Amino acid sequence: MQKYLSVPTIVCATKVIIFECIGVVALKAMSVFLGNAMYARFADCDPLQTNHVQRDDQLVPYFVLQTARHISGLPGLFTAGILSACLSSFSSSLNSVACIIYEDFLLPFLPKDMTDQRASNILKSIVVMFGILCILLVYLIENVNGIFPLSNVLQAVTCGPIMGLFTLGMLFPSANAEGALAGGIAGLAFACWVVIGTNWYRMSGLLRDPKKPMSLSGCQFNSTAIVTPSPTSDQIFYLYRISMWYNSLMSAIIVIVFGLLISWLTGRKNKPIRTELLSPLVRSLIKGEKKTELDEERKLQDGH
Repeated sequence: MQKYLSVPTIVCATKVIIFECIGVVALKAMSVFLGNAMYARFADCDPLQTNHVQRDDQLVPYFVLQTARHISGLPGLFTAGILSACLSSFSSSLNSVACIIYEDFLLPFLPKDMTDQRASNILKSIVVMFGILCILLVYLIENVNGIFPLSNVLQAVTCGPIMGLFTLGMLFPSANAEGALAGGIAGLAFACWVVIGTNWYRMSGLLRDPKKPMSLSGCQFNSTAIVTPSPTSDQIFYLYRISMWYNSLMSAIIVIVFGLLISWLTGRKNKPIRTELLSPLVRSLIKGEKKTELDEERKLQDGH
């Protein structure tokens, strides 16, 4: 949102969104290609089973070291590129968080005659505090099964209800504030319930994701590995066994369904609809309905 607000016109913001979508699709495609390449490389000699790596997060650096170690400097260049990209996104996120906290939580309690230098010092202090907090969270992430599942858990709890609220507001003119509030709470509660239940079963060892078939037949040494089958139980509740990729979608649907239901029960109370906040498609449908109603009224007046 910060990047969208920094451009001068809606047309420029639309172009930014289009370029962002193209970049995200390209990034996802390259990630899928990289995953297939790693599976083709390690299918007959799983580095996790041979203890060359300890976690899934270490597979990509290990793959680069194994395939490009004969090219001097390339593994280091790859690592530097990854770190630079992470630090760039990390710095932008810290600046955004600092501005939001300052604008929404601190500014109402600060004096009106505060200087720009003091405001800058406060923002820098917020950035430093959150930077230290993020560094401390590294020790927590070391005890979980990779950062990727953790990021998906956080996205499921936050992104799903937010997407549901935006969809409810843009596509359904009958939605009101009470419905949005009730739907948001219901979606957030549903997402937390599913995420907490799923991770509880994962930590207890009763629920594990099935992995692709791997072996050690292609390794250059003799080894015997004991593969323990996944102890996934069919007695676990169905929603806990659904892939984590569906958590955001399910919570968004819960927001829309509950929002529409509560909006229908409470009504709009004759409040006018701000059509500029609706989707262009919905605006065109509303204009078409109003035009049809006016035509019918004119026909009735002409008939009388």
